[in-house]
Amino acid sequence: ELWHRLPSGVDPCTEEYTTDYLRRKDVQEALHANITNLKYPYKPC
Repeated sequence: ELWHRLPSGVDPCTEEYTTDYLRRKDVQEALHANITNLKYPYKPC
């Protein structure tokens, strides 16, 4: 996905990748997060 990167080397979608990763059930289980199975997706503050 190199075409997503700016010439400065900064990927403007980094926050989106992190959010998608933290929404994964296996990641939440590993972090002992969302153990109440909330009905809404993870959102960063």
